[in-house]
Amino acid sequence: MSEFKYITKVTPRIEGKALGLGRPVYMADQIQPDSVIVKAVHCPYPFAEVEQIDSRTAEKVPGFLRLITWEDTKIPTNFGWNYTPFELTVLKRVGRYEGDVVALVVAETEKAAERARRLLKIRWKVHEPIMDITAAMDSLILVNGDHLNEIVVPRGEEKNGEDPGYFPAKNRVFFWNREYGNVEQALATCDCVTHVRIYTPQQIHCQLETHRCHTYYDDRGYLTILAPTQAADAMQEDVARSLGLDRRKIRVIKTQVGGGFGGKNIFSPYCYCALVTYLLRRPAVLIFSREEAMITIGSRHEYVLELRLGADRDGTFQVIDSSGVQNAGAYSEISQDVLETGIHNSYSLFPRVNAMRIRQYSVFTNKLEGCAFRGFGATQNCFLLNAAARHVADKLGLDLPDVLLKNIARVGDSHPVMNGWLPEDPASIQSSTLAECILRSMDMIGWAQKRNRTVPKGTIVRGVGLGVASHASGVPRVDRGSVNISMNADGSFCVFSGHADIGTGSNTVMLQIVAEVLDVPLEHIHLVAADTACTPFDPGTYASSNTYRCGGAAKLAAEKMKTLLYRCVREMSDLPEDAALTFRQETFYGPDGTRLMDLIEFADKRGFYWGGGDPLVVSASFPDSFAPSPYVASCAEVEVDRETGYYRLIKMITVIDCGRVLNPGNARVQAMGGITQSIGMTMFEEIKYGAEDHRMLNRDFQSYKIPCQMDVPRMEIEFIESFEPTGPFGAKSLGEISTGSPAPAISDALFNALGIHFDALPITPEKVLAAIHAEERGEHADP
Repeated sequence: MSEFKYITKVTPRIEGKALGLGRPVYMADQIQPDSVIVKAVHCPYPFAEVEQIDSRTAEKVPGFLRLITWEDTKIPTNFGWNYTPFELTVLKRVGRYEGDVVALVVAETEKAAERARRLLKIRWKVHEPIMDITAAMDSLILVNGDHLNEIVVPRGEEKNGEDPGYFPAKNRVFFWNREYGNVEQALATCDCVTHVRIYTPQQIHCQLETHRCHTYYDDRGYLTILAPTQAADAMQEDVARSLGLDRRKIRVIKTQVGGGFGGKNIFSPYCYCALVTYLLRRPAVLIFSREEAMITIGSRHEYVLELRLGADRDGTFQVIDSSGVQNAGAYSEISQDVLETGIHNSYSLFPRVNAMRIRQYSVFTNKLEGCAFRGFGATQNCFLLNAAARHVADKLGLDLPDVLLKNIARVGDSHPVMNGWLPEDPASIQSSTLAECILRSMDMIGWAQKRNRTVPKGTIVRGVGLGVASHASGVPRVDRGSVNISMNADGSFCVFSGHADIGTGSNTVMLQIVAEVLDVPLEHIHLVAADTACTPFDPGTYASSNTYRCGGAAKLAAEKMKTLLYRCVREMSDLPEDAALTFRQETFYGPDGTRLMDLIEFADKRGFYWGGGDPLVVSASFPDSFAPSPYVASCAEVEVDRETGYYRLIKMITVIDCGRVLNPGNARVQAMGGITQSIGMTMFEEIKYGAEDHRMLNRDFQSYKIPCQMDVPRMEIEFIESFEPTGPFGAKSLGEISTGSPAPAISDALFNALGIHFDALPITPEKVLAAIHAEERGEHADP
C-alpha cells in the first residue's frame, strides 16, 4: 500500500477530456471573426539582402491591407534569450538564412494574403554563404556585423591575448573554456588514450501544431497575445522590447500547446503578429505552414566534437580533454546557454577524473539558427562521452558495462563542471540509481546471452548495445518557481502558476502535489497557468524544470495553506494554538475526535460572503540552487543486413532514475516521446542542403523523415527510483533525460553486430554499407 494518496498514482491529465472531445482549447479555436491574416515573406537564399520590394501588383489584390517591412520597426533586439548583444530587428533587410523573415503581408482573408505574397516582386543581392561550421571562424564571409550597413553589432575585443568569446568579426558567438588538473601530464601517465570525433546533425522539432499567434486589443486597451508558448512572461518582455511598448500594457495568455520540445520558446512569430495589431489596431492571426515552420524556426544545434579520454589498464578514467564547435546558425539566440548547459548536464556522468579540459566554440553560419531542443546540448555531449567510453573498452578488451560501472557518477561525487558547483559552495550528487539502471537494462535485454566480443558471421547479424546519459532539473542558481494558492468561497482552491504545460502533463502533476499536501481531491482544485495578467512570474518551461522547480513551489505553497487553514480552524473553534487537529474527507476534527467543520462550512463561517475574515491567499517560491541530475540507461538491439546496410531497431530497453515518480503513466509517455525523438536523430533525421545553392532540400514530411509506427521498436521502460532530498517528495526531472541514451545504445549495438564504430549521426543504411565495404578493404576510418 502506497503511503501517498494522490502522487505516485496513474492520474489522467486534467485537460485530457477536453482534448479528447475536441473542445476549443487550442489557439486556432479561439480566433476572433474579424481578424486580419498575416503572412510572412521569407528570404529564398541562405544569405541575401533586399535591394527593392515592388508591391504595386500585390496592392491590387482585393482585401490587401498593408505590406510591413524593416522600415516599420528598427529597434535592435534578440528574440527570447539575450546572452549576446542585440543583433536584429523584428523584420530584417538582410536574410541570413533561407527562411529569414524580411516582411509581412496583411490582408482580410487567407486567400488574399497568400496571393499578395506571391505577387511581391523583390530584387535580391545574393551573397556567398558560410555553411561549414568547422570553417566558420577562419572564413572571410561574415554572417553578422556592420559590413552590410544594417545593424551595428559589437565586434568584441581581444584583451591580453584572451579570447573575447562573442566576436562577430570571426563568426564567433561564444567560447567555453574550463580546465582543472594537469591534462597533458595526466594523459602521459595513462595506459590507454583514445581520440574520438563525433558529429550530430541539425534536427527539426516537428511539432504537430506549427507556430502560430492571435493578437488583439481587449476592452481596456491591452495588447493581448494568445499563443502556444513555453514562456509567457519572457514573451511579454520580448514583444514589449521588440516593439518599444510598455510591458504593462501587454498581456500574454498561453493556449494549449500542440508540441513544444523547446521550439515554442522562439518568440519571433508572436512579435510579427503583435506588430500587425499594434500598427493596424486590428485583431490579427498568423499561422505558419509546415514548410514555413521547418525553414524558419530553429533546430537542434549541429555539433562537431572531439575528445581524448585517458584511462588505466582496468578501464578507470583519469582524464577528459574535450573540444569542438557548435553551430549557432544565423543568430546567437540561445546558443551560448545550450553550449554551457549541455556541458554541465552531461559531464557529471564521469565525475571522478583527475583532470578535465573542455573547450567548445559556438559559431555563426548561414544555416537555420539553432535553438532550444529537447536535450539542450546534453544529448550531443552524452553521445560523445559514450563513444569515447566504447572506444576505450574496445582498445582495452573490456566489456563496456564494466567500464561504465567503474566510472559513472555515484552519490557524494563532486567536480567543478557539474551543475550548481561553486568554489565557495561545491555541489555534490545526492541521489542516483544509475548503476542499478544499467544492470536492470542489461538484464531486460538479455545482455549475457546476446552480447559477446566476437563479431557475428553471416548476412543477417544482430547486436546489442548500451548507452547512458545524465541531464538536470532546471538551471541552477538561475531558475525560481513561484506559486500562489487561494481558497475560494465554495471551499475549493485555486492554484496560480506561470509555468506552461507543453504537453508534458505538468498541470496534472502540480495539482497532484497540492492535493497530496492539502488532502483535497484534484477536482476541488482549480488551476490558472501562464497568464501574465494574474499568474506569478515564471522564467518558462525549459530545462526539464516544471516538476522540480514549479512542483517544489507548489508543495511549499500548499504547506503554507495547510498551516493557515489549521490556524484559522483552531481560532474559529476556540482551541489552543497547539491543539492537535485531524483532517479527513475534507473535514476537520478536534483533538477528541469531535467533528468541527468541513471546508464548505469553514468558508461559510469564515464569512467570505458576508464581509468576514481576510481571504486565504498564500505564496511560495522555490529557488533551483542545485538542479539535480536524473540518469538513464538504455539497451538497444539491432538486426543488420550486411549486403544492403539496412538495419532495423528490434528492441529498446530504457531504465530511468528521475527520483520519485509522481505520475507513473505520464512519466512513461514522456519517456517514450524522448526515446522516439532520439531514434529519429540517430537513424535518419537531418537537414540537408543543396550542394550548389545551399537551399534546404527536405522541407516537408515527405522528404524529412521522422519516426513512424513502423520505425519504432518494442519499447520497455522501467523506473528505479532514488530519493532526491531537494525535490518535491523526492522527485527530479524527466522531460529530456530519455533523449540522451538511445543514440549511444544504437551505435554500440551496431558495433557489437559489425565490429565497426559509428560516431557520426545519423547512422543511415548508406553509411552502414559504406563502412562495411571499407572494413572489407581494410580501411578502418569512421564512416
